Amino acid sequence: HFTLNMLSLMGLSLVVGTLVDDSIVVIENIQRHMDMGKNPLQAAIDGRKEVGMAAIAITLCDVVVFAPVSLVSGLVGQMFREFGLTIVAATMFSLIVSFTITPMLSSRLLKNQNNDEKIAPKETFLSRINSKFARKSSDKKGSFDKLVEVYRKTLIWSLDNRKKVLAFVIAGVVLSVMLIPMGMIKSEFIPVADQSSFTISLKLAPGSTLKQTDAKVSEVEKYLQGTKEVKDYFSLIGHDGESTADKSIAQIFVNLVPKGERKKSQSELASEIRTFGKKMSGVDLNVAESSSSGGSSKPVSIKIKGNDSSTIRDLSKEVEKLLNTVSGITDISNSTSSRSSELRVNIDNLAATQYKISTSNIGSVVRMALAGTNVGVYRSNNEENDITLKFENGQINSAEDLKSLMITNSAGEEIPLSQVASIQKIDGAPSISREDKQDMVSVEANIQGRVLGEVTDDINSKLKALSIPDGYSISFGGNQKQMADSFSSLGLALCASLALVYMILVVLYESFLTPFIRMMALPCAIIGAFGLLALTGQTLNLMSMIGLIMLEGLASKNGTLLIDYTNTLMKRGMNLREALIESGVTRLR
Repeated sequence: HFTLNMLSLMGLSLVVGTLVDDSIVVIENIQRHMDMGKNPLQAAIDGRKEVGMAAIAITLCDVVVFAPVSLVSGLVGQMFREFGLTIVAATMFSLIVSFTITPMLSSRLLKNQNNDEKIAPKETFLSRINSKFARKSSDKKGSFDKLVEVYRKTLIWSLDNRKKVLAFVIAGVVLSVMLIPMGMIKSEFIPVADQSSFTISLKLAPGSTLKQTDAKVSEVEKYLQGTKEVKDYFSLIGHDGESTADKSIAQIFVNLVPKGERKKSQSELASEIRTFGKKMSGVDLNVAESSSSGGSSKPVSIKIKGNDSSTIRDLSKEVEKLLNTVSGITDISNSTSSRSSELRVNIDNLAATQYKISTSNIGSVVRMALAGTNVGVYRSNNEENDITLKFENGQINSAEDLKSLMITNSAGEEIPLSQVASIQKIDGAPSISREDKQDMVSVEANIQGRVLGEVTDDINSKLKALSIPDGYSISFGGNQKQMADSFSSLGLALCASLALVYMILVVLYESFLTPFIRMMALPCAIIGAFGLLALTGQTLNLMSMIGLIMLEGLASKNGTLLIDYTNTLMKRGMNLREALIESGVTRLR
C-alpha cells in the first residue's frame, strides 16, 4: 500500500505536464481538422484516429521508462518505487482520458476558426465561455504565424545543411559528456541542502566523568548562545542518542533559524563550530550536517579488512594520515579509537573457597548492583511486566561502592566483596567489527567545501600509493558505496528503458531502423541537461540521474509525433523533404 509522502507527491507534481500532454496533442489535431472545414464531431473522430497509435506509443514509452526505476533493487528501488509507479499509473489514466473525454469535449467546445458561421456546434453555456477565450487567443495568431515562418526557414536550412547540423550535434554531445571528466560537472550521492540543523558530537578521554563531560558541553553551549543564527539546541550527555551509554560522550542537536532569516549557511556555521572545537582541549568535537535525505552520517567511510586485527589497525592509522592530506576532509574518526572504560572484578578463588562463596554468586550480586536482576513477572489486565530488583539510584557510583557490597555465603554470613575479589578500572579493548568473515575497521570523515565525487577521486589516487599486504583490502563504504551502487542500478534501469522503448517503436513504425531516428532525441537532450548542470554549478547526483532517465520518455515525444505524421504524409503522396517540412510546421504548436 502506498501513502501520500514526499516521493509519491513528487511523482504527481512531475507528471502534471505529462497528464495534459496527450490531451494537448489530441486537441490541437482536432482543431486542425476543424480548420480544414470538417464539422466538430467528424474532426474529433478523425483527429483522434490520426494520432491514436502515436499517442499510445508515447504513453507506453513513458511507462517503460519509469517502470524499471521502480523495480530495481537496493536503495534506489526503496526510494523511488512509489515515485515510479505513481507516474506509471497517472500516465496510463491520462491516455484513457485523451481517448475518451478529450475528444467528446472537443466536439462540443472547439470552434471552426476558418468558417465559424457555416459550421458551428450547438451553442451551450460552456461554448459561449470558450468563444470569449477563442477571440482573445485569435488576436495572438499573428505572432504565432511569424514564429512558424521563422521555424520553417530554419528547418529548410537544416535540411539543406545536414552535414553541418550533424557535426554540430555530435560536437555538442561529445563536449557535454566531456564536462564530467573535465571536472566541470561534479558528482555526489544526494545533493547537500541547507536543512537548518546539525549535530555536534563530543568525545572525551575514556574514563572521563559525567561532570567533566558536562563541563565541555557547557563550553559549546555558551558558544551557541552567542550565535544569533542558532534557534535552539538540545544536549544529551553520557549517551550517543542510539544505544551506547558512555559518560565520556555527548551530543548536541542544534536547530538554526529559517534559511531566509540568516546570512550564513548551514555549512558555514558548521565550519565555524569545527574551528571553535579545535581550540578546545581534551575533547574530540565533530559536526554532522543534516542532509536532504534526512540523515547525518559521515559521507566518507573507508573499510579496512583482514585476518589480523593488529595489521588492520596499523593500516587504519595510515589511512587516517592519508585523509589528513586531502583537501576538504574534516572530522576524521577511527573505529579503533572508540574505547570505553570498564571495571574488572578479579575473583580470588582461594579466598572465595574459604568464605564458602561461589563465583556465580559473586557475579549475580555485581550484576544486580549495576544493571538489576529480573526476579519475576507481574500480570495485570492481560499484560505482563518484568519485576526487576536493583539498588536505588546513587548507591553504586564508584569502584569503592562495589567493594563494599555484602555477599551472603552458604552459611548465611555476609562477606564484603573486597574480601574475595579485587576491582580495577581499565580501558576496554578497541572496537573491531566483522564483515565477510574478516576483521574490519572503518575510518570515517566529513566533507567541507567540496563534493563527494571529487574528494573520492583524490582519496583513490592517494590510496594507490599505499602498500597493502596480501589478504587485506581497503574499500569505500557509506555514501560512496551507495552512490556507486545507485548509479549502477540507474544505469541498468536506463538500458532496460532504452531496450523497451526501442521494441515499442519497432511495433509502431514496423521498422527496425526508424526507431533509431526517434531515439536520437536523447543524446541531443543530454546537451541541454549537462550544459545546464555545468552552467548552474549543480552536481550529477541521484536526483539528476532520475531526471536523465525521465528525458528518455519526455524529450522524444515530439520526435514520435513528427515521425508518425511524416510517414502519414508520405503515404498520401508527398516526398520525404516536403513531408518533413510540413510535419515539422504542423507539429510545432
